[in-house]
Amino acid sequence: MLRNKIQQFRGLHGLSRDDLGKAVGLTRQTIHLIETDPGYMPSAETMVRLANYFNCDLGRLFYIERSPVGEK
Repeated sequence: MLRNKIQQFRGLHGLSRDDLGKAVGLTRQTIHLIETDPGYMPSAETMVRLANYFNCDLGRLFYIERSPVGEK
């Protein structure tokens, strides 16, 4: 499952969801979905825009949470 640290990065930069959305060309609602809905899969372009905005590698902002062996 794809997870992210966008909420933490926003907090470190003192940004609201609306502020971040405007900065990267997304809506506040999309930022909310990316942060809170584990089933929501942002496009590669969106992930790159967010990583570029925070000046970090994709792997620092997005990561895969693996299920324990035997679980699906």
